[in-house]
Amino acid sequence: MSLLVKQDEKPLPQFSVLMSVYFKEKPQYLRSSLESVFHQTLPATEVILVCDGPLTPELYNIIDTYKSNYPSLKTIQLEKNGGLGNAMNIGLKHCQYELIIRMDTDDIAYPQRFYKQVKTMYERPDIDVMSSYIDEFIDNPQKIESVKRLPTNDIKLAKYSKYRCPVNHPSSIFRKKSIIESGGYRHMLYFEDYFLWARVLMNGGKLYCMPESLLAFRMNKDTYERRRGLKYIKCELYLQKELHQIGFTNTYEYIRNLFLRVPPRLLPSNFLSLIYKRLLRR
Repeated sequence: MSLLVKQDEKPLPQFSVLMSVYFKEKPQYLRSSLESVFHQTLPATEVILVCDGPLTPELYNIIDTYKSNYPSLKTIQLEKNGGLGNAMNIGLKHCQYELIIRMDTDDIAYPQRFYKQVKTMYERPDIDVMSSYIDEFIDNPQKIESVKRLPTNDIKLAKYSKYRCPVNHPSSIFRKKSIIESGGYRHMLYFEDYFLWARVLMNGGKLYCMPESLLAFRMNKDTYERRRGLKYIKCELYLQKELHQIGFTNTYEYIRNLFLRVPPRLLPSNFLSLIYKRLLRR
């Protein structure tokens, strides 16, 4: 295993950061995200940014500026927008290193995120996928609206995964081999990550969640609106059907999830936000 510079007298492995951007991203969000990526206490060996279809001139200008200042940033230009699952699979092929950190282009990584996650994965070779708590904010990353927590150990996460996503995807780090052996990302609107983690678990993979926030997750007025309505319900039904068909959930869990997860999607977005904040967050 190739090694990076030493921190705390322990050599840490080289690693990739995998990101994807498309034309609807706001330039100021992309700039803030890249700024956080390139100001880590443990610098990334490479940053793979997949341009999922043609972008706006403003987005290209920001990317070109960071490519000039940070040679570790490498871009992959796709001819057309193919969705997150497709972009991630293409990006995976271009990641040179076994450890891959996921980062969204509108979130902000805290300065020690890379160091803490790479160090933990190096010291815990039994872990295949790891994430952390995430701080959720609307406009000001200094003003945290809520914290999305998960169980921390693999046994509780495996149980949790039967009815909710067991990994905070925006703050995840994983071993490339485990993802590829589990079939990689597959196109499943809104749920590419959940379906992936389910297959990782079925393949014998082990999950872990670091019990601290390592990332500020950007929310807005449309966040809850996107998580409701007939389109989202259809995607939810498809996910639950697929999880049942591959044997990840049994019949009881399948029916339970339909009753627990589908009805809230019919609520107005303001009521749905209350459910998230009062029942599903702290």
